[in-house]
Amino acid sequence: MPVTNMLGREGIGFAIAQARLGPGRIHHCMRMIGVAERALELMCKRANTRWTHGSYLAEKANIQQWVADSLIEIDATRLMVMHAAWKMDTVGKKEARQEISMIKVMVANMLMAVLDRAIQVHGAMGAT
Repeated sequence: MPVTNMLGREGIGFAIAQARLGPGRIHHCMRMIGVAERALELMCKRANTRWTHGSYLAEKANIQQWVADSLIEIDATRLMVMHAAWKMDTVGKKEARQEISMIKVMVANMLMAVLDRAIQVHGAMGAT
């Protein structure tokens, strides 16, 4: 690359990329929470419209438990992300690295659980 195209001093590209990781991870976690909320919304819509075995899915205790678990997990995870963002804003990225590391795991696990439940509520339609 020509020297005229450099965006800083030579050798600092990795440091610049590393500096973006904390805020980037928080951004991705917030987006995944949005995906989980949409999956919960679709799960509830399906449960309230799917009639099977003499009642709507929403009247089944197991489905009610899945909806409750999903909402609890989404809200708990949202609070963890908000705390990590607050800590990063108040004391800096380096001091918030533990919270940032925790949310990237917590959000991914929460999203997979909520998506799994939503797919199951949709039955065969969830596979398509």
